[in-house]
Amino acid sequence: MSPRVAAGTAVEEPTAWSWGVVEVRPNHEAIAEKSLIRLNYAPLVVRYTKLLRGARIAADGRRIRSRKDELQPRPFIPGYLFLPIPDGDDATLVDSAYGVRRLFRHRDADGYLAKPKLIRARVVEQIRLAAAEWDETPKPIRDDLKPGQRIRTPAGIEAVLLSLDANGRARFLAEMLGGQVIGSIEDASQLELVE
Repeated sequence: MSPRVAAGTAVEEPTAWSWGVVEVRPNHEAIAEKSLIRLNYAPLVVRYTKLLRGARIAADGRRIRSRKDELQPRPFIPGYLFLPIPDGDDATLVDSAYGVRRLFRHRDADGYLAKPKLIRARVVEQIRLAAAEWDETPKPIRDDLKPGQRIRTPAGIEAVLLSLDANGRARFLAEMLGGQVIGSIEDASQLELVE
């Protein structure tokens, strides 16, 4: 990822940069992100997808009861974003950007704010991975299984697939102990297709 965004023209990329942490005003992550992009920075707001069951979000931000589920992007760490800062840049314009409360900085000998505090890239990557684990986007249902095909369950039972619903539950018919038994499994990803 590039630490700077070119504003219409080709800009020579700095070779070294580090991550700074920006505190934003409450619920202003998207606004602060846009204003920092206008200042030719490439801010990172780590987001995950939240599944709202039986609700949707109206245009004015209100939560409305609904019969449908809705996926909503949410900031993983509300109130903060990460900013790649090139070496030698003191990022003075960041503090005055709309939606930004402050950029964390060191203090000099007189007590005034000085250069930005930096964090390791490894920390940012760990936060990205943690947000990916929180992601509630529905997993795709297997499309290679069709009713009537022979399958093998995790217990090793060979059966015929009867149905596969949208939630990934599968019903099957197996022959056991001289009779036919109808069974089900909650996670169709565990089923194996038998040729």
